[in-house]
Amino acid sequence: MKNYLALASQSMQNATVMFEAEPYDTVEDALTALKTGEIDGVFPVDLTAYDGESLGMMMTDSIMQTEVYAAVKSEKRHSFTPEGSITVALPHDNPNYLTFVLEYFPNWRRVTYTDRAESVKAVAAGEADCFPVCNYRLGRLDDELENNGLTAISTGRSMNFSFAVRSDDDILYSILNKTAHYVPETSVNTGWSPILMKKR
Repeated sequence: MKNYLALASQSMQNATVMFEAEPYDTVEDALTALKTGEIDGVFPVDLTAYDGESLGMMMTDSIMQTEVYAAVKSEKRHSFTPEGSITVALPHDNPNYLTFVLEYFPNWRRVTYTDRAESVKAVAAGEADCFPVCNYRLGRLDDELENNGLTAISTGRSMNFSFAVRSDDDILYSILNKTAHYVPETSVNTGWSPILMKKR
């Protein structure tokens, strides 16, 4: 992400935009901080225009895509199919996954858990059939999945990630939307985590 922001700050003609980025614990916490004015923008976010509007936010054009996997019990990896009758565990602290499921798998039965760790436990215990995970997080979750007897299966679908800004911040929205087209997706560092952003 630092690589992307460095390129974005230099991508504007006749101007240099300085970004300050710091890791943030969860997307939910970052969105709350954005609403209260503590920060200026959040990435990564995948919300519909309606959801963004209801939160008082605007979403830029997509910055990148990430493939989404379903973490399932290892013994069910051959029988699992996204088109089946599925109960999905959704972490409350990451609304991106709810947007994804509603868009691509609206018939899945949705059960909300506090966070990813609780979602993992729910699938391991058989309370849910799967929980979604982005491909960029798979490396970090290998041990957790293996320790709980889970395997990641591709859903065949991807999630689009954008910046979220407050709906009254037209200038920042315009700047970030332009950088979305100037900076190639390959420049986005896949090692990032949810961030808060302060403009200077």
